[in-house]
Amino acid sequence: LIHVVPDYVAMSPMLPLVPSELQRTGHAILDRAAAEAASALGAGRVGSALLTGNRSRCLVRAGEHASLIVLGREAHSSLERLVTGATTIGVAARSTCPTIAVPPGWEPRAGKSRVVVGLERTAHSRALLRRAFHLATQRDAELVIIHAWELPSGYDDIIARRAGEQEWSDHVREQVEPHLDEWRATYPLVHVELRVVHGQAARALRDASEEADLLVLLRRPHGFPGGHLGGTGRVLLRESACPTEVIPLGVGAGVVETDLVLERGGVLLK
Repeated sequence: LIHVVPDYVAMSPMLPLVPSELQRTGHAILDRAAAEAASALGAGRVGSALLTGNRSRCLVRAGEHASLIVLGREAHSSLERLVTGATTIGVAARSTCPTIAVPPGWEPRAGKSRVVVGLERTAHSRALLRRAFHLATQRDAELVIIHAWELPSGYDDIIARRAGEQEWSDHVREQVEPHLDEWRATYPLVHVELRVVHGQAARALRDASEEADLLVLLRRPHGFPGGHLGGTGRVLLRESACPTEVIPLGVGAGVVETDLVLERGGVLLK
């Protein structure tokens, strides 16, 4: 458990605030959270640390050797986010491990668990699909893969109407399906549904999150060495009805890559 104390605060000459007061408040917050976590997990499985500085930067540094960062999504208004920024978005955009943002008040759904994946393009789908199938196996969940397509604004309606919306969706499906074959063979017990929909990706995934237990996105690979969050990712981190996991390119899923060549005593095993 990490709690970050701000390294600056507005002060009045008449009401000075010393750093020790912030530290005391930070320790109190952290102690309450640690006690609650220990009641569920056991004291031996809970550690904690109090850090000072910028929240996003401190959490990214703390997660450099972690398997996962889990954050509660801020319930801020749009204006507050413009002024202060969102910690969840800042961490998800920079962390070296997967980051999950949990909506305020979220509770798991009853019934069969469902993992939803937003697949933007197949060029960088391997890391995303590996992680998604692994998570579905861990959770004994069904896996729904969604690819949403739309054409540039002003042209979408006329082109989709002339080309045939269903025909174009079928064409996209034919391009995506081969990328699933390997993972279906590796995880035969995972029920997989591929949905190709015509419309805005953020809206399609936001709607799908209403009936999901986890939404998984890949951090966009271009722009910066570690990738960055596009508009769709930022919207879903703010608006998804279920927890949203953002994974950076190259993250491991705790499973052996299926394209490795293994050998024993000079004899190929695969």
